[in-house]
Amino acid sequence: MSFMYNHNPYAKLFKSARQILDEANAKTLKLKGISRPGDDPKRYNEPTMSEVAAIVSGDGEIVKERDIILHRKDDKLVSISDMHSSYFPLRYPLFFPRGEQQWHKLYKCSTERVRNRKVGSLEWYAHLLFERPGHFSAILRGRSLLQELVVDMYVCVERQRLQFIRNNQAALKASQYKQLIRGLENQKAFDARRIILPATFIGSPRGMSQLYYDAMAICNKFGPPLLFITMTANPDWVAIAAMIPKGEKAFDHPTIVARVFRLKVKALIKELVKMERLGRVVAYVYTIEFQKRGLPHAHLMVTLDDKDKPSTPEKIDLLVSAEIPDETEEPQLHALVTRFMLHGPCKGRSCWKEGGCKLGFPKPYSPRTVTVDGAYPVYLRRNDGRFIMKHTTRFDNGSVVPFNRVLTLMFQCHINVEVPVHSTAIKYLYKYITKGHDRSYLALEMEDETQAYVDARYISPPEATWRLFKFPLSDRSPAVTRLNVHEEDEQVVYFNDNEDAEGQVKSGKASRTTLTGFLELNINDAVGAEGRRARSLLYADIPTFFGGINQTKNGNLENHERSEKFYLCLLLLHVKGAMEFEDFRRFNGVLYESYQAAYMDRRNSQQLRLDERRVMGLFRLEAMIVSMGSSLESKDPVQQSSKIHLWQSYQLAGGPDRQVVYLDGPGGTGKTFLLNSIIDASELKGYSNIVVASSGVAALLLRGGQTAHSAFKIPIDPLEGAECPVQLDTMLGEKLRSCNLIIWDEIVTIHRFAIEAVDLTLKRLCASEKPFGGKTVVFAGDFRQILPVVKHDEYPKSWAATLKSSRIWNSLFQLKLTENMRLARALESDDSQSNIWFARGLLALGEGVNQKNDFEIVKLRNIKTLNMGPDEMSCDGLIDFVYGSLADMVGLSIPERLAYLNDRCILAPLNRDVKVINDEVMSKLPGQTFLLYSIDTPDPDAYESLPEENLNKLSPPGLPEHALKLKVGMPVVVTRNLRIGSGICNGTRILLTRISEHILCGILMGGPFAGEEVTLPRIKLQSKANKQSGQSFFRFQFPVRPAYAMSINKSQGQTLGRVGVFLQTNIFAHGQLLENAANGRWNILTRVASRYFAIVPN
Repeated sequence: MSFMYNHNPYAKLFKSARQILDEANAKTLKLKGISRPGDDPKRYNEPTMSEVAAIVSGDGEIVKERDIILHRKDDKLVSISDMHSSYFPLRYPLFFPRGEQQWHKLYKCSTERVRNRKVGSLEWYAHLLFERPGHFSAILRGRSLLQELVVDMYVCVERQRLQFIRNNQAALKASQYKQLIRGLENQKAFDARRIILPATFIGSPRGMSQLYYDAMAICNKFGPPLLFITMTANPDWVAIAAMIPKGEKAFDHPTIVARVFRLKVKALIKELVKMERLGRVVAYVYTIEFQKRGLPHAHLMVTLDDKDKPSTPEKIDLLVSAEIPDETEEPQLHALVTRFMLHGPCKGRSCWKEGGCKLGFPKPYSPRTVTVDGAYPVYLRRNDGRFIMKHTTRFDNGSVVPFNRVLTLMFQCHINVEVPVHSTAIKYLYKYITKGHDRSYLALEMEDETQAYVDARYISPPEATWRLFKFPLSDRSPAVTRLNVHEEDEQVVYFNDNEDAEGQVKSGKASRTTLTGFLELNINDAVGAEGRRARSLLYADIPTFFGGINQTKNGNLENHERSEKFYLCLLLLHVKGAMEFEDFRRFNGVLYESYQAAYMDRRNSQQLRLDERRVMGLFRLEAMIVSMGSSLESKDPVQQSSKIHLWQSYQLAGGPDRQVVYLDGPGGTGKTFLLNSIIDASELKGYSNIVVASSGVAALLLRGGQTAHSAFKIPIDPLEGAECPVQLDTMLGEKLRSCNLIIWDEIVTIHRFAIEAVDLTLKRLCASEKPFGGKTVVFAGDFRQILPVVKHDEYPKSWAATLKSSRIWNSLFQLKLTENMRLARALESDDSQSNIWFARGLLALGEGVNQKNDFEIVKLRNIKTLNMGPDEMSCDGLIDFVYGSLADMVGLSIPERLAYLNDRCILAPLNRDVKVINDEVMSKLPGQTFLLYSIDTPDPDAYESLPEENLNKLSPPGLPEHALKLKVGMPVVVTRNLRIGSGICNGTRILLTRISEHILCGILMGGPFAGEEVTLPRIKLQSKANKQSGQSFFRFQFPVRPAYAMSINKSQGQTLGRVGVFLQTNIFAHGQLLENAANGRWNILTRVASRYFAIVPN
């Protein structure tokens, strides 16, 4: 202290903090972080490192001055602002022992280019944080005091920025252009809004929101991200260790860590984008985060070129590894994985929730990588016996965080590489990386008693250092041009005073926006890059070919959801060549009064033409109501009561030996024929029957059949122990109570929770504890075929959802059908013996007798296939095999084309493979292409949703495409149960004969209603949110998809003469390979295009 008293002027004038605390007998206060239910765990997580941080209460905006009170030795008090040049020498005397003054707003400097330039506070503080040769820096040796200093510096810088915005807010105003003109013409003062914290302020809510929408714009243009990479700084990087004195830790040198990590992030971008280490990158978005872990980390979303997409398990395996490397063959990689890429032990950590790891570690073993639409990939994690012991914990392949071998070796740190789950996950991923500042919920304690709670922003030393060095918190490529949307003369103009406003109006600057620039380009028929004319482009495509189009600060600020501006925004996604605002309201020669009216007519509103209204009017209303278990008569309570008594009068009591039967019927054994015979026999005896199937296609084949969900009102996603919402005093309740026989086909594909729900419902309705309330129930199915679809489950747990895993199974009486009747008519042919062996081969394949274990290569013994060679390994070869020359079909009549197409199809495991084939066939077909767009609207009950242009890009399972490409004469498959009684149900194929904006006409291709003419309207479909995606929205579209190729699941139960099987992706579910083979009527006409299965011909 003697040095201070002799050389520091402040030490001579003021008391030290120690003296003040001793004199006041001050009590110790403690801030303690606590968890609060409902808080975002990614922002409110507890610090994992010992560090000094700043806590800013409220919304995190630092606007109030942080004064310090100085006690003079004559007991007078002096207040000093944190903006004063004496603040830091007074606050940190160890760093400034002689009381050196720090930044002042009057400081200036001169360079070779500029003289007397003002020096900003950030520049001044940053220059203190660099090591200079021959100069000892006490600041950089300050350890925890250095952490406190950089945090304090950054708080001062941000407060100064915010204070500048607040001080100038009164001068900076905004007004609509037409209001501005009116005010200037009348020479009167006009009302204008003040500007709040702008999006240009880094880290502001508007700024993070804008980054999110920029990322979504990139996604809309280039597709969803295909790689999600997280890189965390390694404190032992050579570049860091070389700069840190021996015995000190990287956490005490945030300046060095920040600078090295910035270089590493730039190197990572270079390796991915320029060197194309993981494929050609077409777009990326990244953000830098800190999350109270002592080290910065980067989240990077990468979109790859189509040819490099990890669309197959083999391609994923080339990019992502989730296994412990061999220590002998790859010792360096093994050491890096051991240190950086093992998750756990979890107990006691933030990931530990309710007795398990919320991230699912350790992961289950998997002998191969499995990809399923709508679910996360299950990476290759073999049970190869490898393990790693760290301290007392044993880690195996289930604990490995997915990584890329090249990147891990190159950057030698934690660098997690994942393949994002699904296109509907993009919102969650982008929201995740743009969630905003770290925050903490703190308790202020004194003498172990809580005095107050504080919800505050958390500023850590790594974040403060990063910001002081002006390193970017985010970046993206390609650049995003933000386009204005406003109605005519309603663009927002920013100005400081009336003189500035008048100058902008006279120069024309006030009227210029990107939207008016778009209209001007169309007026001039301008030609841009690559010879593209402006009139041939949409508004969103203009920046690509014309660069900046009158970009100014003018634009729009209002939330235009569901306003006229909202519909103008939607029209801009479709209208080309507009030269004035009226053109957006003009469609088919009609000028509409509003943008909404123009949009609704353009986008296929429900205003159908007269002939189409007749078709879609009342002709099936009564039938539809009755099929739902009600009628128009049921609205009269007297008539309803009479109906109930009528049911009771004709009810027949069953005998005491009623039981539940399971009929095992492999494909082609006459199961459907037997079930129809049972139905006929029961009706002759006067029994009341309920005939259902799990799918609409299967229900069509049964007399009086309907889907199980509609017959029993089964909940869409039933939980264990759930019941069906059916009451006894309703028509449906009485029908279920009084029926004698229930026939339920395709029971294998229904979830056991749904079956148990029906069981519990019937027990309640019949007041009986017997299975299904004492009804005779005949289940029919084939466990060799496809099992229930368990969404987002990990392979292969669907077996646990079957009837066999239910408590009901043990009470069943089983019957078996073994003779394949589907091939019986071929026995008289010369190939009869081959067909017998084919039937036996199908049975062996379904029962797995040719495999030693579940994951062995499948051998198709006794099943002849035409396996395509390497030269034929393409969509073209398979299409030619199944459909021949598509051009020759032009001359065929409708009946001839119907007969030809009805007997053949290409099958594939995944919907994305199906789409590839259908698109390829469509490109070969002659004739006019009809492009039918859907109307996508967010679910109003959902928490939040994407803009419509992003919803248009989504293609969830079960929903038709937004842009539906159709041609007359092509087959389509229906994706919804519309009218089962007329043959139109999920899985039905239809040959299109007429296509219009509002209705499709066609002929049913198969089933008991084959040859019938039908019409399909647009309907409102919903994609519900799930745990993989928060997206819930509605799509108004025709419920069809092209059907030259179909998914294996969709084809179940159909018999085809010529089948092509496209196995670009592995078969991923039980029963799919059997379904491929069983669909062929003649065994010689099944061809397989596969790179992954060994085909063993007979």
